[in-house]
Amino acid sequence: FKFVQGLKLNKTELEFIEPDDNIKSERVMINSVEFKQIITNLFKNAEQSFENQTGKITISLESQKLTNKKRNELDVFASSFVILTVEDNGVGIPEKNLEKIFEPLFTTKDIGEGTGLGLSIAMGIIKSWGGAIEVDSTLGVGTIFKIYIPVHRDEEDFSDLLDLVENL
Repeated sequence: FKFVQGLKLNKTELEFIEPDDNIKSERVMINSVEFKQIITNLFKNAEQSFENQTGKITISLESQKLTNKKRNELDVFASSFVILTVEDNGVGIPEKNLEKIFEPLFTTKDIGEGTGLGLSIAMGIIKSWGGAIEVDSTLGVGTIFKIYIPVHRDEEDFSDLLDLVENL
């Protein structure tokens, strides 16, 4: 969880859930600058949702092989993913806004407080990696973002393709 070092957050408690040992052998191909941009955006959005109260952001990593149904839902090709979960206990996102939060220029912030580009850029970056992002939010409880990053396989590893063919 070294990726959050140097990130300045006000009145925010960070909790890191230590991943299982099996995830330590997984490899992903991502751009570290883009990754930090995504994390910074999610953390800053969470911090703003605390409305000047002390809040908590929980970060966890897990490795998971997705079912074909889930892969279709997420519109991804790979079957093995590292999933980064960023959960906060902020005010939550109203249901009417959930469908719009990844649209460019959509913002609920006042003029000068945000551009409405952060989450749409994050989604574009994640998709360029072959991944996906999901959000779940409950008003008064908080928001959970799950970032699905495909596990990098060697060029001669066709297991994802075989999974698709076998499950047709």
